[in-house]
This record gives sequence, C-alpha cells and structure tokens, in this order.
Amino acid sequence: MISKKNKFHNVGHSFIEIDGKIIFISKEGDYIVKDLQNNKVLYTIQKRFSKLGKYSENEFYLVNDSISWIVNLEHFSILEIPLRILAIKGSRLLCDEYKNGVRSLVLNIKNNEALWKVPTKPGKFMLLENNILINTKYLNDSIINCYNVENGEILWINQTTSLGTWRDYDKSERATEISKILGVLDDFLYIYLNSGRVLVLDIKSGEKKHLIENDKNLDQTSFHGMFMNSMELDKHNKKLIQLFNQRYTEVDLETGFVKQTHLDDMKELNISNMSNFVYDSKLIYFSDRNEYKLGALNRTTLKIDWLHVLADSKTIEVNEPRFGRDLMLNGHNLYVLDNKHTLHIFEIDGLISSELLYSK
Repeated sequence: MISKKNKFHNVGHSFIEIDGKIIFISKEGDYIVKDLQNNKVLYTIQKRFSKLGKYSENEFYLVNDSISWIVNLEHFSILEIPLRILAIKGSRLLCDEYKNGVRSLVLNIKNNEALWKVPTKPGKFMLLENNILINTKYLNDSIINCYNVENGEILWINQTTSLGTWRDYDKSERATEISKILGVLDDFLYIYLNSGRVLVLDIKSGEKKHLIENDKNLDQTSFHGMFMNSMELDKHNKKLIQLFNQRYTEVDLETGFVKQTHLDDMKELNISNMSNFVYDSKLIYFSDRNEYKLGALNRTTLKIDWLHVLADSKTIEVNEPRFGRDLMLNGHNLYVLDNKHTLHIFEIDGLISSELLYSK
C-alpha cells in the first residue's frame, strides 16, 4: 500500500530527510528546514548553495563556491569549513581545495587536520569506500585513478581506452569511457561504460576481470549486446538490475547469467521507464516522463503494483505536465521531486530493508 503523505513546493535540485525533517535547497539557492508532518518552517538562511547532503545522524552539510557548512539540527549551529565537500564515508570527509593556484583533493577525518592532500582536480565520477577512493581524471572519463585512503598514494590506474572503440547508433566511432560507477561488491568494482557494457575490475589491482554484455538484447539493432544506464548494483542479492523501457534485466553476478523479461503488464498499461529508479526488497519505483506517472514494479511477479498520475491534468498542464525528475527512498517514505520543483512524499506500508535502499 502506497499513499500520498505530503508535498513541499519551491524545492530546487537537492533534498534530504533527517529525523522527521526535510532539508532542501530552494530554487533561489537558500536552504530551508521544514517539519515533515506539518510543513512548518524550522529554519532558513538566504544564501546561495549548490549542494546538500547528510553528514551524521543529526547534521547535514551545504556547499557554496569554495566553502562548506556543517549544520547541527538540534540547535542549528554552523561549522564553516574553507573547503568544498565532495563525499563522506563514515568519519572520512573528502574535499576539494583551491589554494595558491593549486587544486587538491583533501581527505579529513571529521574536523581534524587533513590526513593527506593530492594535487589533482576531482573528476566527473568519484567513489569513496572504506579503504579506497576512485576518481576519474579531470576532463578525461577514460582514466580511473584508485587511491589509498590512508595515505593518498595511487594504488592503480586503469584506462578504459584499452578496451578499444565502439560504434554508436549513428555509426560514429567512439572511445570507451565511464558513464556510471555502480559500486563495489566482494572486492570487485562495477562500472557502466558508454558502450553499454559493464566493466568489472579487481578493486585491489585494477585488473580487468570481466566485461559483461547483454547477450539477451538481440532485437535492438544498434543497441545489440548493450545494457542501458538505468542500472543499479543490488548488493544484497548480488545482482545487477535494470528497468528500461518495458523490459526488466538482471545479471547474476555469481554465474554471469543474464536474464531479460519483456514486461507485458507495462505494455498493456502503456507505461515505461527511461531513467534511473530506486528500489527496496519488494518493489522497483520509477517515473514515466512521457505519461506523467509514477509506478512500482513488483520484483517477484514483475507486475505493476502501484500507479500514480503525477500531472494535475493534461489539459491544465498541457504546455509542461508534471513528471518525476529525482526519486529517493528513506525508511518508509518515497520522495519524488518533479520538474516543477514540487517534492511529493508517499508513505509505503510494509517492511523495507534499509540494506536494499539505493537512491541515486
């Protein structure tokens, strides 16, 4: 059972939920804290911010140009850091510093002195794990650098151009580059490539172990053998899962077997998914941007368990109907930010394992 719970207006591009409070950056760049139940504004600061994230159980961080704020939700105290926060993992804080004309990656432990600094610019794709930092080279998504988080030393470098080129749908030849870092599982790093394949690297050596192709995607002409970027790493079940168009695909990572199913239920309902999704142990939640609907696919039956029309009316909003832009799961709530800056919150009745939640 999924029911509409609440909605918040004027939400820009970033939002989180901590302890019954919604924190978001408005369209104007201000940060606002509201009570999840009654929409009451608890705190706001009119300052231009570009990024927002969770820092601890009662703290969040904000990024503005070359500085970051860490805000305590109990008494709204602010700790200013003269660095741009990039990622957080446990007590480790990865930042971007620009000082004396040099750009550096900086690793802190909370608010203590830096563990190390690496004079390099952050790449487009980054992953901070317990023992490693993955960072693609600045303006070159074919070079993957792996750093030791204890001392900042490079453990290995991998160049995806070694996999050769591939031909796009328009027959143009393209270099093989990273499109998405899926995550780490059992000492293997999973990377979705722009060629539609999944590269599997040994996390300790950077050596290529597998290049997974979709051998079930046989009727897609120029997309033959390709996965799409609406793919996630389901660590609990040790699978890659994909919901794209009206097909569900999963890869058993222990056997390498690819299974692809045409979803007749979605076809009959005239709905599809063409973007990223979120999931729990029971359902995959997605947004149909063409039909302006939200949906939930049952992972066992592969039937649609829930549909919600997000647009107020196609006649009223004929010029720009509402569609879900960003989705997030947190506890028993599904959050959907639409293209008109309204955050819709739905309550999910049933047990959800936090191990299976995957936001973006």
